[in-house]
Amino acid sequence: MPHVTSPDGTPLAYEIHGSGPPVVLVAGALGGRDTWSDLVRHLDGVTAVPYDRRARGHSGDSSVRDGRVPVAGAVDRELADLSALITEVGGQATLVGYSSGSQLTVLAALADPRVRGLVLYEPPFSDADEHERGTSGVRGGGDMGPDADEHEHTPMPDLLADLIARRRRDDAVRVFLAEVVGLPAEMVAGIAGSPDFPAMTRDAGSLVYDAALQAAHPTVTPMANRIRVPTAVVRGRDTWPFLRTAAEATAGAIPGAELRVIDGADHGMVPEAFAPEVDHLLGRVREAS
Repeated sequence: MPHVTSPDGTPLAYEIHGSGPPVVLVAGALGGRDTWSDLVRHLDGVTAVPYDRRARGHSGDSSVRDGRVPVAGAVDRELADLSALITEVGGQATLVGYSSGSQLTVLAALADPRVRGLVLYEPPFSDADEHERGTSGVRGGGDMGPDADEHEHTPMPDLLADLIARRRRDDAVRVFLAEVVGLPAEMVAGIAGSPDFPAMTRDAGSLVYDAALQAAHPTVTPMANRIRVPTAVVRGRDTWPFLRTAAEATAGAIPGAELRVIDGADHGMVPEAFAPEVDHLLGRVREAS
């Protein structure tokens, strides 16, 4: 498996599928290269590049000291990672982001002029009405155990970094699912008892990055007018109300962005239906060249 090295020495694992204009695939929280395994089989005429964001999968995190992920500079480190990968695959790319990965791709488009276009699948920006958001992205609802009061006013990225440094990786995942994603307690309990949970706890350090991204850039509105590349915002017709509204708000805020709706889909991607939306955006990128 090929790796590219980020400026801070972090090795980032990636894959190459197909040939044509590079399309870098950026997964959301607790996701990695395997998020895109089915989609890449439906993309034609492009070089599809799924990668493991730092601190997950086969990628490392050279910033960690004594088991603690530094919160300061977390977003900038991930942007440097993406920049290194774009350089590795040819010097320019269209970015496809899923969930929180979409938030990262928006920032990358502002930071790196080599980004040619954006496809954002259900970006969880909080421009949507908070009453539709439920507990997603806010404190409250997570079960942090007997020391909950101690952490009541701790920013979420710092709280997760502290839990992980104290080897409470399972608690970090539970707190993230309950308080950032906004899942109800019974759903969190079900996930914690599933066969997938050990892999989630293994990659718990990556949650500091998703939480830092959300904390630093919770809304798209302040930066939307500076996005100058062709952009498509995609949502499933059957997705959660907050994500539906968030997608609509994001598409409305970014100049020239299209809102695309996939029938029969929710927050889980339907690869065979999503691939044509990526192709449609790539057509816009070619026209803009």
